[in-house]
Amino acid sequence: MENEVDYEAVLADLEAKKAKIEAAIAGVKMMLGKAVSASGGPLGVEKAQTSISFDTFYSMTVIDSAKKYLTMVAKDAKSTKEILKALDSGGCKTTYSTLSSSLSRAYTAGEIACPKRGMWGLPEWYPGNVPKRKKSSKDSEETKEDKAKE
Repeated sequence: MENEVDYEAVLADLEAKKAKIEAAIAGVKMMLGKAVSASGGPLGVEKAQTSISFDTFYSMTVIDSAKKYLTMVAKDAKSTKEILKALDSGGCKTTYSTLSSSLSRAYTAGEIACPKRGMWGLPEWYPGNVPKRKKSSKDSEETKEDKAKE
């Protein structure tokens, strides 16, 4: 009898190897600071399914954890509650108010984008999404000095 090939087993083995290679590529890209989708390809090609383990955000700051999570969701803005839930399940314990104020500060600093109130994304997803800077008393003093020089 001829050797029959179990193509189902071959296919399953190849897909398992492919998944491991794609995960390794995505990990290296993430370390380089490049955003990737679940397939390891560039963002925007597909929506990534996030796979968060209990230690995904272990020993990371709230903002670094939020940015990593947003990188994992492939150009899909998330609400504060969604980010809080993801961070909590990934080992970064924080409160809603702490996260909210941290995201607001990061937005002011240009580290996070806010395309809609209460929704957060990465700045590269929303070019031109810059915070409206409130005038401080220092700005008012500089304006008065500039007018006085004229």
